[in-house]
Amino acid sequence: MRAVIGPRAQSTSLIALGAFAVHQLRYLLAYGGAAGDELAGQGHDYLTHMVPMILGFGLAVLTARLVRGLLGGSPSPRAERRLKATSYALGIAAVFCCQELAEGALFAGHAAGLGAIFAGGGWTALPLAALFGVIAALLDRGIEVIESLVAPAGKDTARPPRLLASPTAPQRLGRRRSPIAFGLAQRPPPSAA
Repeated sequence: MRAVIGPRAQSTSLIALGAFAVHQLRYLLAYGGAAGDELAGQGHDYLTHMVPMILGFGLAVLTARLVRGLLGGSPSPRAERRLKATSYALGIAAVFCCQELAEGALFAGHAAGLGAIFAGGGWTALPLAALFGVIAALLDRGIEVIESLVAPAGKDTARPPRLLASPTAPQRLGRRRSPIAFGLAQRPPPSAA
């Protein structure tokens, strides 16, 4: 049986958490103590409702991965660390850019176009995305380590499941019969005209 919650869901939750952190820190670095007022003035009020949902999704994925480890599922294959950190950083930066462009198009007080991404200290999002990409890769690796630690020792999950019948037992397959032979056809054959 294939795992339902796997590396893709885990990566998605880490990118979502990283993108939210980059978005909030970008405004905090650019506007300091007035970041809350600036966020409210530019139409970012919807984000206060997103925090519990993003955290809940991340917690659900973490729990599912740990349960999978407890039930004997194999940890996800490991990729090269630098490639993983770069992938996370690019994913976080892409989410941030798309979010800012959408906010610029939808909300009146928000800058539009490239100004939505880079104006008012927006350039700080790029180094923050790189930082949170590394943090996400470390969290990803930590989850893999924890999953392998909670997995039952000595349980080989790569073996195929047991067969119920002996593989040498003769198998009798009956001849397949036409439904017409038993009178089970839903309609009679067409008449010859």
